Amino acid sequence: MEQPNLEGPVNTSTAGTVDEGGQLSLTGHLVSTDADSPNQSLVYTLLSLPGDGALKLNDSDLAVGGTFTQKDIIDGNVSYVHNGTPNSGDSFDWELTDGMHQIPQNTFAITVSPTNDAPIVVNNMASDIDEGGTGLLSPDIFSTSDEESGTMTYTFVSTVRGMMQRRVGAGPYTAMAAGDTFTVQDVVDGNIRYVDPGTDDAMLQMQQNTTASFSWRVDDGQGGVAPSATGAFVTNFNITSVDDPPVFSWRTAVCALPGNNVLTNPLLSFADVDNTAAQYTVCLVSVGVGYTVVNSLQTITQIPLVVQNGATNMAIGGCLAANALTSVNVDSTAGTGTYTSANRGTVQWKLMKGATQFGAVGSMTLPVKAATPCP
Repeated sequence: MEQPNLEGPVNTSTAGTVDEGGQLSLTGHLVSTDADSPNQSLVYTLLSLPGDGALKLNDSDLAVGGTFTQKDIIDGNVSYVHNGTPNSGDSFDWELTDGMHQIPQNTFAITVSPTNDAPIVVNNMASDIDEGGTGLLSPDIFSTSDEESGTMTYTFVSTVRGMMQRRVGAGPYTAMAAGDTFTVQDVVDGNIRYVDPGTDDAMLQMQQNTTASFSWRVDDGQGGVAPSATGAFVTNFNITSVDDPPVFSWRTAVCALPGNNVLTNPLLSFADVDNTAAQYTVCLVSVGVGYTVVNSLQTITQIPLVVQNGATNMAIGGCLAANALTSVNVDSTAGTGTYTSANRGTVQWKLMKGATQFGAVGSMTLPVKAATPCP
């Protein structure tokens, strides 16, 4: 014979505590009993939802109007999951029925125990910097935030290519070493910068862009370190290739006996980290007339000069590729008599890449002595 439902349900607990961002099982925290009804007959209906988390039944979110039983709670199937919002409390409203009797609207109060959250990255954007240039860190490209408003300190870990520098007050920028720190205010004040060394790696040698980076971590002063105490974030720099000027020097003199053809190679020493010598040309600018002093009569004889590429005479303005100068020579007519001194003249050259001239015009003189070449 079915027992009459004479007693109504009684609630004895409707509160719990959860860590910020944690999960709270309602078992033992939402407790109602009924003297003449089994737990599966005690049905809760949600009247409102928690604001900073979700109420779940068997891992599915409950909505307003959703139901669960006291047995669901006892079996550990009902839980509250906090979303990490740093508020001190949360709640949801419920009502309960045993099928005949009801507990009207009631509130489950949730106390949220705060935990310290590590800082998070807000901006960590790559910067474009010319090869050999500098780039300031600024809040619009480099910033973090902290939920608990801690005082954040950055620790410099390392760089790939180049260096990081810090300025204190109005002082000079100085290189940072691993473990050095800087602050948010340093970034705001423009006191932290990356300096590119200007050296060419394999990419820059081909006039293609390359990359650089520095790694760092941040501490909020309250125990929160991001990404971890041993890890590091990476900030990247895009290094734009710059066509570095060539490094070169002209040959300044060639010595030979009078009347001899003089091989003038090498006209110049040449190096360029970005380009080959074949991309440059050496152009003839001028040819100066030389002279001799003959015997004791001090007779001055002019010596006309001819610049040749092999056996072919070169005209003023004529050019050769900078990697094809091995057959350049200077020819002259020989005077008569015994030479006591001679200057076979001066030849001038310039180094060009397209329409651009590099450096000053180079002058090469051709002095000789009476019987033996000058050293």
